[in-house]
Formats: sequence, structure tokens, C-alpha cells
Amino acid sequence: YGCYTRKEEGYEFDVREIMTRLWRILFSLTKDLRIEEKRTPRNDRIKTMMEYVASHYQETISLNDIAGSAFISSRECSRCFQETLGLSPFAYLTDYRLRKACSLLKHTSLSVTDVSAACGFNSSSYFGQTFREAFGYTPRQYRLRQTEETS
Repeated sequence: YGCYTRKEEGYEFDVREIMTRLWRILFSLTKDLRIEEKRTPRNDRIKTMMEYVASHYQETISLNDIAGSAFISSRECSRCFQETLGLSPFAYLTDYRLRKACSLLKHTSLSVTDVSAACGFNSSSYFGQTFREAFGYTPRQYRLRQTEETS
């Protein structure tokens, strides 16, 4: 296991192999500690609402739309999201849209405006501002960084 200190050619692969073995050991040791997800009405509701967001994120969505998908009030919807995910429904929706935007920016050649529209943002300037606040750089800069990393 002295491969890291010797740093012979290809030592990175040896380190990676050792780390993989360690992760497999840790995973097997924690198998008994993992608790199956309890099925509760709140878990069912949040799952339903998250599925609704995943299916309709490209559209204009209101709090009542999200709540209605689980047949609950908008107040209960907000409470479910906050207690389960630590986010408001709109923060979750925005985060979901931004993750989809990242995927489109990385894997397509769509313009930033088209990505913005495809992800449900009403304006590309709002999309750019929200993206920059979330990631620290513009959608264009993100795309360039992803292109450089894969080259």
C-alpha cells in the first residue's frame, strides 16, 4: 500500500483501486444500518409533489398547482417541503429547473435563451441572474467550463 509514497508510474490507478475497496468495505458494513424509508402520508405527498414538479417544470406552476397534485392545501404543501427538504416549494422548483438547465447546457448546443425557455424560466435575464446567484457564473461561462473539462 505504499504506492502513494513511491509515486511510481500509474500510482493513481493503484490509489483509486484501494479507495474503491475501502468504499466497498464501508458500504457492506453499513448495509445493516440503513433504514428502509418509512411510508407515511407526508412522504407520499412530498413524493407526489416532486413528481409533479418533474413532469411540469417547463410550465408556469403555482403553489396551488403543486399542492393540488397531492390534494392538500398550499399551506400544508409549504410545510411538507420545508420539513422534508428544508426548502420552499418554489426554491425546490427553481433548483430543479437549474439542474435541468445545467444538463441542457452541458449536453446540447441550445442557445442560453432556448435553455431558459425549455426549463420554464419566463425570461432569459431572470434565468441568467438566478443561475449566477446559484453557481457563481453565467450560463455561458458554465457551458465553456464544461466544454473545457471534457476536452
